Amino acid sequence: MAGQSPGLLRQGSDNVKPGDDVAAQDEKWGDWGDLAEEKRKLEERERLRKEAGGHSGDVPSYVLEYAPLIHLYSKEEYWPGDIDLHLRRTVPQLNFTDVGEEATLDNLSLFNQYAPYIYLTSKDDPEAHPGWLSARFNIPDTKTYKCDAPGTLIWVDKGNGVVDAFWFYFYSYNLGNVVFNVRFGNHVGDWEHSMVRFVNGKPKWMFLSQHAGGDAYVWDALEKQGKRPVIYSAIGTHANYATAGKQEYIVPLGLLADNTDTGPLWDLTLNSRMYNYNLTNKLLLPAANNPEAPIAWFYFDGHWGDKFYPFNDTRQYGLLGEAHYISGPLGPRWKNLGRKTVCQRDDEECIIMTQLRYGRKRWEWEADPLDGGLDVPWWALGGLDWYLVCWFMVEWVVAVFVIHAFK
Repeated sequence: MAGQSPGLLRQGSDNVKPGDDVAAQDEKWGDWGDLAEEKRKLEERERLRKEAGGHSGDVPSYVLEYAPLIHLYSKEEYWPGDIDLHLRRTVPQLNFTDVGEEATLDNLSLFNQYAPYIYLTSKDDPEAHPGWLSARFNIPDTKTYKCDAPGTLIWVDKGNGVVDAFWFYFYSYNLGNVVFNVRFGNHVGDWEHSMVRFVNGKPKWMFLSQHAGGDAYVWDALEKQGKRPVIYSAIGTHANYATAGKQEYIVPLGLLADNTDTGPLWDLTLNSRMYNYNLTNKLLLPAANNPEAPIAWFYFDGHWGDKFYPFNDTRQYGLLGEAHYISGPLGPRWKNLGRKTVCQRDDEECIIMTQLRYGRKRWEWEADPLDGGLDVPWWALGGLDWYLVCWFMVEWVVAVFVIHAFK
């Protein structure tokens, strides 16, 4: 879109709002916030950081001792990304219009005056497959398992001996899955995570993120290499699973599935930015081993990728609520770090499995001791559940037929 950039950080006024050329667009902008207030918050965080000695102390030894090892897919096309490089290759935009400033790990939270409508948009067309999106230079070393792209560790003390260790895996691109030879769900930027819950220094449960949800397991059920759990990243989508193989989800009969295998191992303990997050004051502090690690990026309330492409864009298509390209995700602060249950969402029943899940075979569930839970086998769906599954399959068949007919 033509028009002058709003000029995010060059404005003389403390109350920066988009120009008329942006405000007239089809977004409902809401409250834009106050740049002076955002600066005040950043200064307050720096003050608290200095009072804490600049860092939170050492990472608890047990967090590293029981850190997961992750198998990336052997034929993966989009490997782990570095959020620093990602910022250098993207530009902050409002409705596809540059705001006029470059984002860095140290100033990213200042763009919150435009949140949640700010998107880190790729400077390159994703369809051209630029090298930084595929990041083949970040394939982990086959001997040491070290990756040149830093991971992110955030541990959170929940009190009463409970500590959650969140390991975040960032990729600059998510390649969506294919149904009937039609691909849906591509997006720039991809945040995935696993979480190990410790009680008095002992690992008890683990959560693995997958698309809009995830799986939770008791610790003893997980595959291990020594003391460390082994998890598997799906090709393209980077969803995390506890087993290798075909991972069916949403639609039965294998029509929609992720695939995992025993590709290169990734050990995040060898190269990660490590932090402690305080639930009381909402403050993120670097660990003692990287006391100067940047923190402003964590407070960013915008999207780590392109905005949903409009349907007049030749790269876009969609039917029945599904689209070829969707918007980039929000960052780690939006993954419910303060969760009470092991699962990501506290407003849903958290079911923890006591056996490894292989596709959609039968498994046993254990009730989450912090949430009540429920003991039922997978096939015990109600009549309405099966009706919805069948209706979803019919929608997909119609959608794919129409796309192939008119594409």
